[in-house]
Amino acid sequence: MIDELSIGLAALGQEVVVISPYYEKNRKGKTGYLAEDPTANIRFVDNISVNFGETVGLGVHEGLERGVKVVFLHNAEKFPCPYPDQGAGQTVSALATFNKGVLEWCCTRKIIPSVLVTNDWFTGLLAGYRNAGHFGDTFNQTKFLHICHNLQETYEGRIHTNEDFNRIH
Repeated sequence: MIDELSIGLAALGQEVVVISPYYEKNRKGKTGYLAEDPTANIRFVDNISVNFGETVGLGVHEGLERGVKVVFLHNAEKFPCPYPDQGAGQTVSALATFNKGVLEWCCTRKIIPSVLVTNDWFTGLLAGYRNAGHFGDTFNQTKFLHICHNLQETYEGRIHTNEDFNRIH
């Protein structure tokens, strides 16, 4: 869905950026998989950091695929693999890291999107961070569209806990 939407918008002349976590290990348990793919043309460019009671560094890997800028944010601890089996606290910390990382990347590149499309539960905090003023008025003119393609009660993204997450948010 992300491929088709982003490539289609780029073909219509829109500037499109897709930002994703770069997992330490892919689904096959392999590390360094982006650098090893000669056709991907995705390279490490720099580091950014986010803060939410702790400061977390993120490696930034960027490339271009069929007119779409692709960005991967990497932190081995926060993004160990797709769908890691971890507790609620670690999950919320990973969500905060990624969601704030997306907005921080935009700030460091001086890219203020007119529309920011988020996909599914992992990106659900982006608009909330803007609305809560975590980036001042930087994204006040940005419209947010959230795509939730699965509302099934047993789908990923459920966080049941008695923990207090005020330190993160």
